Amino acid sequence: MDLVGQVGDTLTPQDPAERLSKLRVELLPIDLIVQWRRCSKMADFLAGYFEYHFEDRPVAAQVLSTGLNELIENLAKFSANKQKPVSIEINHYGELLTVTTENEAARPQTTALRARLARMATTDPEELFLEQLEHTASSDRAASGLGLINLKKDYGARLAAEIRAVPDDPERFVVSLQLELNVDAIERG
Repeated sequence: MDLVGQVGDTLTPQDPAERLSKLRVELLPIDLIVQWRRCSKMADFLAGYFEYHFEDRPVAAQVLSTGLNELIENLAKFSANKQKPVSIEINHYGELLTVTTENEAARPQTTALRARLARMATTDPEELFLEQLEHTASSDRAASGLGLINLKKDYGARLAAEIRAVPDDPERFVVSLQLELNVDAIERG
């Protein structure tokens, strides 16, 4: 199976000239793993920074923090080299907010992500949530896999990834995961 390419939902193309706000952060996964609470602290900070774009700031901060925390935890867990920087970039375009994470992942995690995003793009989020909940309860308690599904189910998020090969290492891939949220969905919570 060729892992390189794009997978997931179709995202809305954005013109960088129409961007209202941008923030990019680089982190070392080991810092997050050593003190797991840093994942939620970083998510809260980023959500707090962007909440000022919304009328209902507390609701926006809660929704953004939930989504960002999931993505930051995934960066920490699924990075192949815990000493290699990972990035998270948030862009606000008026009606849309995008979050892009980038890390280097091993083949098994990249394969699993590709399969999950492909399935999420074609399956009703409620149905997928119930299936995954049953699977987790019956056989795989260690990795629930509910985080990304919840972002789609609860907030109508669109998710896609671009997967690129790492030169000279056929077992590693650069994964750019993009989350797209409609501003109205954020404000509705």
